[in-house]
Amino acid sequence: MHSWFGALISEELLKSKVSLRFVTSIIDGLKKLYAQKLKPLEVNYRVNDFVSPLLSNNDFDAKPMVMLLGQYATGKTTFIKYLFRTNYPGAHVGHEPTMDRFVAVMVCYYPFFTFEQ
Repeated sequence: MHSWFGALISEELLKSKVSLRFVTSIIDGLKKLYAQKLKPLEVNYRVNDFVSPLLSNNDFDAKPMVMLLGQYATGKTTFIKYLFRTNYPGAHVGHEPTMDRFVAVMVCYYPFFTFEQ
């Protein structure tokens, strides 16, 4: 069988799956798959020397972060307001460029916003 990259995949590789009875959550499953399948390849080819360090359990347990970039008037602020279903301080939508600062919006038990010039 051929893979997405065009290389031949052995039937043994296709049958070697992580059993669902050993996975307690999606994150746990991703950790196990990484440790069993990807990490040995990264160590063998020394990926951490020229790309990025090897992943640790903290990398899987951390909350995801998203950064929106784009030209003005492309809907970045509108998208954030849609996600939070509310307006946030410093949100300014206009036809002219409003890129004089950046805003870090964090979700926690209470609203928290950071403004930087």
